[in-house]
Amino acid sequence: INDIGLIEMILNTDISSIKDFNTKRNFILKVELDVNVIFSLDLIILNLKSKTKEDTLKEMVKLFIRSEKVKEEENFCQNLLYRESLGSTAIGQNIAIPEAPSDTGKDILVAVGISRDGVDFDSLDGQPTKIFFMVTWNNKIFGDQKAGPRLKLLANISRFLKDEKVRESLINANSEQEILLFLRENFITARAKI
Repeated sequence: INDIGLIEMILNTDISSIKDFNTKRNFILKVELDVNVIFSLDLIILNLKSKTKEDTLKEMVKLFIRSEKVKEEENFCQNLLYRESLGSTAIGQNIAIPEAPSDTGKDILVAVGISRDGVDFDSLDGQPTKIFFMVTWNNKIFGDQKAGPRLKLLANISRFLKDEKVRESLINANSEQEILLFLRENFITARAKI
């Protein structure tokens, strides 16, 4: 079975049908996070309209709410704002990776937002942030751990976005579909090289 076949097999697995907590958690940790991050069209926005950090976070949270993958909007926003109060998730080179737990029933999720004009996100290099990968997870499954799969995912996203050609492709994309296709074709390839 090739990588694509394995990913399709994983995507067709209904994780919610696994009732035993430890079995479900082990499946997620060993398979889903180690093989693929699931990007979906309903969690991608090409033209963020917000001009401030707080408004950008809220605009991206709306993606999770509209897709019904997160229900508690206010709690999720507060978690994100609290995380930002500890230190900006803007890591430079026009990139931010905001992350916080939520009530998602989908274990771990990634939303992608592009702001062509950029947002002042208190970036380490002082540059406006244009690329946002927002990560959320369910603490009931992952716990509030400091290390492990969540940090591995954040590191993989960070490494992927450090490539200037990747950033340019995302910023210059013409549609959400183009971003999704680019991520599905290149994120796995980039991870394989790491």
